[in-house]
Amino acid sequence: MGRMRLYIFIREPDSRVDLPMMISTFLPAGGQAAKLKPAALLLLFSLFSSSLLSAQVTESARIKALKTELSHSEGVDKIRLLNEICDEFESFIPDSSLNYATRALLLSEEAGSKEGMINSLNNIGHYYNIKADAEKSLEYFNKSISIAREIGNKQLEAYCLNFIARVQFSLVNYPGAIDYYLQSLVLREQLGDSSGIALIHGNLGNLYRTTKDYESAEKHLLKALELNISFGDTSRFLTDYLNLGVLSHNMNKLDKAREYDEKGIFFAEKMNDLQSLSIILGNYAMIFADQGDFPKALDYLGRSLKLKEEVIKQPASTVHAYAKYQQLYLNYDFYQKSIDSGEKTMELLARYPNRDMEQKVLKRLAEAHSALGRYKEGYEYMLQSEAMKDSVFDQEKSHQVKQLNAIYETNKKDVTIARQDGEIKLISAASLFKTRLAWAIGLGMLSLFGSAYLFRSRKFALNAKLMQERFSRQLLSSHEEERKRVARDLHDSVGQSLILIKNKVALNQDDTTASMVSRALEEVRTISKALHPAVLDRLGLTASIQKLVNDADEVTDIFFTEEIESIDNIFSREHELQIYRIVQETLNNLIKHSQTESALVRVNQEERKVTVTVQDYGVGFDLTEKPDTIHSLGMKTLKERTQLVGGKILIEATKGKGTSVTLVIDKPA
Repeated sequence: MGRMRLYIFIREPDSRVDLPMMISTFLPAGGQAAKLKPAALLLLFSLFSSSLLSAQVTESARIKALKTELSHSEGVDKIRLLNEICDEFESFIPDSSLNYATRALLLSEEAGSKEGMINSLNNIGHYYNIKADAEKSLEYFNKSISIAREIGNKQLEAYCLNFIARVQFSLVNYPGAIDYYLQSLVLREQLGDSSGIALIHGNLGNLYRTTKDYESAEKHLLKALELNISFGDTSRFLTDYLNLGVLSHNMNKLDKAREYDEKGIFFAEKMNDLQSLSIILGNYAMIFADQGDFPKALDYLGRSLKLKEEVIKQPASTVHAYAKYQQLYLNYDFYQKSIDSGEKTMELLARYPNRDMEQKVLKRLAEAHSALGRYKEGYEYMLQSEAMKDSVFDQEKSHQVKQLNAIYETNKKDVTIARQDGEIKLISAASLFKTRLAWAIGLGMLSLFGSAYLFRSRKFALNAKLMQERFSRQLLSSHEEERKRVARDLHDSVGQSLILIKNKVALNQDDTTASMVSRALEEVRTISKALHPAVLDRLGLTASIQKLVNDADEVTDIFFTEEIESIDNIFSREHELQIYRIVQETLNNLIKHSQTESALVRVNQEERKVTVTVQDYGVGFDLTEKPDTIHSLGMKTLKERTQLVGGKILIEATKGKGTSVTLVIDKPA
């Protein structure tokens, strides 16, 4: 399907330097130009001519590798490689990316590859969007989405919707952009495409930031960051930190902006993403400027410009750096330096147009000249700025007028049809009114009684469930109290009696009987401990769990490994007892059924929760073969005890690989 393109609205414009292309690369197999349609040849020759006028740049190692692979490929693989090379060129040589996308489209049509056509059309549409030709861009994206819907490929349809939303955003049609983004989001949620969902949240966040709806922007950008962190996409959450830094700066949360930018700088350096690093350094500089630290602002802005000019070598990217220099110098009253930077920016904008930026640069030039008393120059720049502002406004207004006109024409047709239909339906509607009214009243009453019945039934069901849960808790509590009483009686009564008998037998020097009495006494003590753990009252929960593991280690051949952190004095006595019982029951099950040679018991105390894990490496089990296992009495007891402490229990078993039981309990507030 091609590589998914991630749009970052605050990224700087791409360079438009082109690389000369050999016209033979556009010819079909065999190199016969006559096989191409005249229109295609005309397009190819025009593209070739434009490339000859552009500067040479060094191709990346990846592009060279893809070209080498391309020379040995055929069919669908060749189409895929052409689109991949297009993706590589689009960030710094858009015209070359168009060349490869056009080749891919011609081959896709020849081979009847629908997916190849979709990817190629998307790449061509993206090229025209970079060139600010929205009408042409939408033409290709609409062709692409039609084919995606025709073949029922929802993944590619979601991509197309995202691209169309991007164009609508560039046209300042924010409601339209949001609509297309949300359509794409719905499809990605249906497909379970977590990466795509994060992408759309990021795009929506930047859109809302542009409209100054900072609360919505922050919500979407944080959601994107959360998703990207969850599946470890470092490149994506680098972008999220970059965008959140800009948003926080817009919201005047400068400390928060610095925090995000510092994380972005860390990941950009770690990934050696120099382009992102140059952007973040420029943003970081302007935070220091707003905090009154001019030297640091100048330092970081200098680093940003040096990366762009000497390392990345993308002239279009330096436009933003010089514009930032102009703003920085103006803010600190270095008016002549602000003018020099502004004029440098205007030189670059002549080669790499950006109308919105140009209007701002002209306005700052007017301010700087006026501050130096050059009122004539200031006035001229102000006139140019206002003219540019009006031009941008007129373009937006023209687009909105076209949209409103289309809506009006559609509505006008709908009104005419509705009026004609209304005259016909009016007569029949009158005769049906009484019948429908009667039905409506009847159905309304039935619905009312039905709703009341359902409400009462649901209420009774909830009460019954609550009563059952309360009864289960009371039963377990009563059971524990009874066990405690029996244990105490065994220890205080039967145990004491056996001790007296043992002492009396010892006086008579009857060793055999004394040995039997000792064994009986030991059994009574063991039963007493099992009924109620006295060690829990004396030494606490951590030592009790440790003793359970030690006892299991002594009486079995299983090798136990333990990692037990202290969890004393966190939970109530009642909850500590239930946690102890859960661990005890789990260890008993492990000893009886696991057939393992080794096991692990881990107790972790985290910031807000306690996690207890008992894991074996034995026979395990398969729920599909033994579905009743999960509903056994032991499992139900574990579940009920877990509910008593307000926790969660997770049982993972794989046949032949073992079983893991994890108890998670939130700490009391």
